[in-house]
Amino acid sequence: MKKLILGCTLILSGIIGGTGWLIAHACMQPNSYPSLIDSLTGSDGSVIVLFYAAALIGIILCIADVIDGKKK
Repeated sequence: MKKLILGCTLILSGIIGGTGWLIAHACMQPNSYPSLIDSLTGSDGSVIVLFYAAALIGIILCIADVIDGKKK
């Protein structure tokens, strides 16, 4: 149960953080409409990837906890 709560927290924080960073990056470009590929280059891209990686780790933890719970 603790892994499930941790996994859900990681999913929420990863998705909210990554999406917020993408929105902030898009708003900082004054006269252009950046594409998603432009956002993933440089240091901003590494931070965005880290946020979404945390969300993927959360998904894996949740699935592992549900599978372990069904075996018992």
